[in-house]
Amino acid sequence: MKKLARWLVIGLIAIPVIVFSLANRQLVSLTLTPFIEQGWTLEAPLFVTVLAGIVIGMVIGGMASWFNQGKWRRAAREARSDAEQWRNEIRRLNAEANPGSAERPVARVPPPPA
Repeated sequence: MKKLARWLVIGLIAIPVIVFSLANRQLVSLTLTPFIEQGWTLEAPLFVTVLAGIVIGMVIGGMASWFNQGKWRRAAREARSDAEQWRNEIRRLNAEANPGSAERPVARVPPPPA
């Protein structure tokens, strides 16, 4: 079911992108130095420039989000480490309190998805 939903979403995104690409094949000039007469210029189809701008914006936004959320990932790592230390301390204290009994395994809680 997940595969079907994924292909449906990809198809719904791909169809307008393909239609846009076919409708905007004319060449445009991109100049990165607007104040210099003979600056660096690139000629490419319009759809390439628009889609490249979208991709570059998504990459920059993803990187900004990744760096912004670093403090939360660090806090989660520290909390996981602290929880493991406390589990080990509980096991050690249980073993000291009941030296003859078999140790019961402590249920491990999986980490939350990142």
